[in-house]
Amino acid sequence: MRELFTFPTDILLSDEREYLTIAINREEDGFTADKKQTKFDNLVKKGYSLIEEKHGKEVAEAYTEQLNTDFVNPNFWRSVKASIIFFVTPDEVFYYNLSVDLTEDAYFGQPHVKPVVRNFQYVSYYHILCLSHDKVRLFNGRGSELEEVDFPDDAPIDIDTALGTEYSGGELNHGSYGDGGDAVYHGHNEKSKEDEIDRKRFFRVIDDYIHENYTAPTGLPLVLFGLTQNIADFREISKNPKLDQETQIESSPRRLKATEVAEKAGDIVEEIISKRYNQLVKTFEETSPEYSLGEQYQDLATASVEGRIDTLLITDHYQVDGSIDESGQFQAEGKNFVDDLIIHVLRTKGDIYVLADEEMPADTHIAALLRY
Repeated sequence: MRELFTFPTDILLSDEREYLTIAINREEDGFTADKKQTKFDNLVKKGYSLIEEKHGKEVAEAYTEQLNTDFVNPNFWRSVKASIIFFVTPDEVFYYNLSVDLTEDAYFGQPHVKPVVRNFQYVSYYHILCLSHDKVRLFNGRGSELEEVDFPDDAPIDIDTALGTEYSGGELNHGSYGDGGDAVYHGHNEKSKEDEIDRKRFFRVIDDYIHENYTAPTGLPLVLFGLTQNIADFREISKNPKLDQETQIESSPRRLKATEVAEKAGDIVEEIISKRYNQLVKTFEETSPEYSLGEQYQDLATASVEGRIDTLLITDHYQVDGSIDESGQFQAEGKNFVDDLIIHVLRTKGDIYVLADEEMPADTHIAALLRY
């Protein structure tokens, strides 16, 4: 079983395998592990029936056998706080923890990724690195939700641990500015220069450590939170390819509680979402009719297979009976036309947005903006 952190991902898009998808919504009042297990078991039974109806018992058992190990462990279900969606093959199980509500159900065929699209469409999972001149903190971010990372005891997260005997240290005259907290050094030019060198050496250690232990294993973008000079110094030395070049939080994180860090991050997230949604609406309104499609299922099917859909907009609960065959024809048989359409658009590098009814800029439940 493997948790996924980024989307889109070739893991779900690179082949024509059929997936059993199981979606379980988060519970605000907190379900017990036993109740979560029961809900999961019932959806597995439904999934088994869907597969058996199409392929027979042997294939159905091959899929559901993947769900007979980790998922009977109550500790797993106690750890589940968010919505969770599983993608199951006869060989593997992948899952996402999601910060959005979803419809609890089981699906078989193309991976039912619409809830995952909605979760990632504006802001993906990310890390926030809180930078002070002599120590750092790291947070996992999902939308506006943050969770602080517990570092190992030997992690080089403070300047003494990172530099050891090579740290020059010493007393400096200093003042403070900004939110209060990080020092602004003045006087004693030689010592200030040593401090600047120490800080950059510390940041190099942090850059290597964060990349090796957190960025590389997850592929998540890294957002910096700190005073302007600390951010500039870190950017100057960083070799992390996932360091976000557009977003940063310029404020001292030094004395902030985790809830206060989350509040400041939430403001940035809301700003990003608003900006990207407004740009989406603007693009839709400026697109001429010959480069757009509405509820024209055959045209949508053909355009998706040919790679002509640049942007697809769908309302959240919109479903259409039918499917898309290998030649790009809309077929009335099947239940997952929207899933088929989404997968084809993702495979051809199109963008997808899943919107609430009131957010939809079109008069229909589905709209496509075409490349040509």
